[in-house]
Amino acid sequence: MERGRHSLDIGNLQRNRKKEIARTHPSLRKKSGQSGSSSQSGWEDEPEYQRRDGERMSDEQLQQLLAQNPQFFHQRDIPDDIHTIDEEELEDDDLEEDAGGAGSHGTPDEEQAADYEGGSSQIGTKSKSPIIENNFKKYKDPSTEKWYASCNHCDKVYSLGTSGRYGSLKRHLMGKHKVEYAKIEKGKGKQSQISRFANNQPYGNFSYNDQQNLTGMANFIVEENLPYLFSESVSFKEYAQTCLNPQFRSYSRKTVKKEIIRLYKAEKLNLQIFFANYDGRVTVCSDIWEDTYHNLHYLGLTAHYVDDDWNLHKRVLAFREFNDRHTAEHIYILIERILIEYNLVDIGFDTGFDNATNNIAAIPRLRELCGSTTLMGRFFHQRCACHIINLCVQDGLKALGDAMEVAKGGIRRIWANGQLRLKWKNYLNERNVKYVAFPKDLSIRWNSSYKLIRVLIRYKEHFPAFLKEYDNYILNSAHIDTCEKICNVLIYF
Repeated sequence: MERGRHSLDIGNLQRNRKKEIARTHPSLRKKSGQSGSSSQSGWEDEPEYQRRDGERMSDEQLQQLLAQNPQFFHQRDIPDDIHTIDEEELEDDDLEEDAGGAGSHGTPDEEQAADYEGGSSQIGTKSKSPIIENNFKKYKDPSTEKWYASCNHCDKVYSLGTSGRYGSLKRHLMGKHKVEYAKIEKGKGKQSQISRFANNQPYGNFSYNDQQNLTGMANFIVEENLPYLFSESVSFKEYAQTCLNPQFRSYSRKTVKKEIIRLYKAEKLNLQIFFANYDGRVTVCSDIWEDTYHNLHYLGLTAHYVDDDWNLHKRVLAFREFNDRHTAEHIYILIERILIEYNLVDIGFDTGFDNATNNIAAIPRLRELCGSTTLMGRFFHQRCACHIINLCVQDGLKALGDAMEVAKGGIRRIWANGQLRLKWKNYLNERNVKYVAFPKDLSIRWNSSYKLIRVLIRYKEHFPAFLKEYDNYILNSAHIDTCEKICNVLIYF
């Protein structure tokens, strides 16, 4: 009885739907005086219809009209036998990859079916679709082999036919339960992005993590030598959210600074533990230099060592401000503090220093601190090779005469006078010669003189003439020839 009543209810719903269409769409309204009865099979037995202007239109003409103007009616207002949904019209999301397989789409009238009470059985295994799994209960009628789904939110029942497709269920969620549908779409899009990332990248499944993002930003800023303010860059945030990850979040410079300090302390602790258990020897190299802009002095200490696989490693242990007098005592105290801090007192092999008097005076105390007995400590102090080469080059240039000083004097005039530098650029442009700036001549860099002479030789035909014309400075070809010979010697260094 329940099955018979259910079939009659579906037939009544079909007839009620046709009446509703005739009432809401005057262009399909039946001509007055005609019978309103219709067969249960659909609209094939219905009489002709008329438009508003009175012209009659047959069922065949109506189907042609709908085919040419699909937007004329809403899909749910037209019975299935009038407008059949093609396979191409179904979205990929409307197809369920479970036991139902491919089949016909459920009619809108079947979607209005009443709750199925008798002879139902719930599916034992859950569907793979989040729409079915989280929002509907799926049932099957054993006598007709038809599927039904009941909404968990409003108890509405939909007939799925024999195919198991869930396009109607998706539309129900879109129209009636938008919040639940938005959750499904959000999760589906995230999983799609994760799958693509896992298939194309060597990092496996990826999930956004805020702490991981902050740590990566801090490492990026340190490795690229960027300012803390880079983390607040609006353009970089827009790029990251648009092209990399929509969930990307930027951070303030204070937050990034705290993270960098945290990472530094963690790496420092790891290095301290490593050296405490290291059974090899470590070589340290120290250097002192001046920041002329801020009038500050710094001491840097670098450690070199090999691991168990004989791979050479280098670590910057310290970068400390050093504004005390650069005496041997103060140098020793600061280096001693750093060596004790990193557990390097007993494993120090030798020390690399500049060949300065104060550095040499600090070596005996450092040798005693490290207890270096290898070869009686004779090679504990390794003098900096670059510093020695620079001393040799500077002494050699002084012995070569005044040619270098005359050339450097002309170049210093270009550096010091902005107007003269602009005239020099225009002078080269008028002669279609590419402008290359003269590098700075630094006495502490052994190769700076070589770079300076190389640019001077490039302009040996123009630079003397320019100085004579605009600055009344004499730099003749003999000076240039001498500098060229010096360059040929320095090239081997």
